[in-house]
Amino acid sequence: MSELTKEKLTKEAYVKELTGESMPVKEEKKDKKILCLIGTAFSRHLAPYDNPNAEMWGVGHCVLLEDIKRMDKVFETHLPEVYESEISPYSGKPIICHANKENRLFGREGDIRVVLGQPNKKNLINNWEILPREYLIEKYKDLLPPSDQFYATNSIAYMILWALDRYVESNDFEELHLYGIHLETNTEWQFERPCNEYWLGVLTGYAMSKSKRGIIYLPPHSDVLRSYHEYGFADIEVKRQKYQGKLEFFDKSIRDLTNQRMGLSGRIGQLMQERTFSIDDRIKKFEEQKKAISFELEQINKLGKEEYQKMVSQKINEELQKMDNEGRAADCRISAFNGAREQLQYHLLELNA
Repeated sequence: MSELTKEKLTKEAYVKELTGESMPVKEEKKDKKILCLIGTAFSRHLAPYDNPNAEMWGVGHCVLLEDIKRMDKVFETHLPEVYESEISPYSGKPIICHANKENRLFGREGDIRVVLGQPNKKNLINNWEILPREYLIEKYKDLLPPSDQFYATNSIAYMILWALDRYVESNDFEELHLYGIHLETNTEWQFERPCNEYWLGVLTGYAMSKSKRGIIYLPPHSDVLRSYHEYGFADIEVKRQKYQGKLEFFDKSIRDLTNQRMGLSGRIGQLMQERTFSIDDRIKKFEEQKKAISFELEQINKLGKEEYQKMVSQKINEELQKMDNEGRAADCRISAFNGAREQLQYHLLELNA
């Protein structure tokens, strides 16, 4: 698979290469008020960022993604010791610090409003507020069976719940859209998706009580609120062939990404070893390959040993950082594909139920 993040592909081409299918873009009325919840899956590209009547709420890692053009709020509901330990490859600071204007990436301006689960005691974030968790739990807990734990298994559940409360109290948006929220990896579809679907169902039920329909939109490739087949009525063989085709796609993607990851690991090892070379070792190596690297020797003579060593170390560190970023991206893709593959195998078994 090509390096999709570096190629200037259209949204449709990006999705087609990733999934083998095309994705239609929802046409929006510019005067319609929309609340968009943004995750990090590939359909994040399709959010109506240019619509001034669309409000954007993103999960914490959205601050690292160049193709997310605008965010009005970022939700970081993990414990401080968790998000403080998630270090950005760009700044060496916690990832959430990129919500601050002085750390903003990709030409974004100003501070992003960050919704935290607990107070910002270390002053890592300029513009923040506390999630009204106690208020939301007290108000909506009676919609659930009695339990010691409130039913919120991820950040997106709180985002949906707060959106539900806004819809109930002020009705200040007409549609709720979810982009980049596919919930298809193993922990996501097992534990997170059912919770999010429950609260989306509550929102839909409230809207229907007011004679309003179609207030929730998800891109066609999100698995949220979609089944793989209609039990008892689906053409099982057709579904089986479709699942098998997707399994083959995920198997190939996992193999390709694993090979890419192994190649990166090997190159990282070489660079780590090269970084330990003394300048005399380098000069000896250059002399052995004098014809091929005469330019490097000229640079040493021109800059001096110390300056040249600094230059070489800086280049190696930059390449190591770049490869580490690519490796992390490959690891995330492998995890996502493994989760989706596991889910497909589950549904293949379900067909025989």
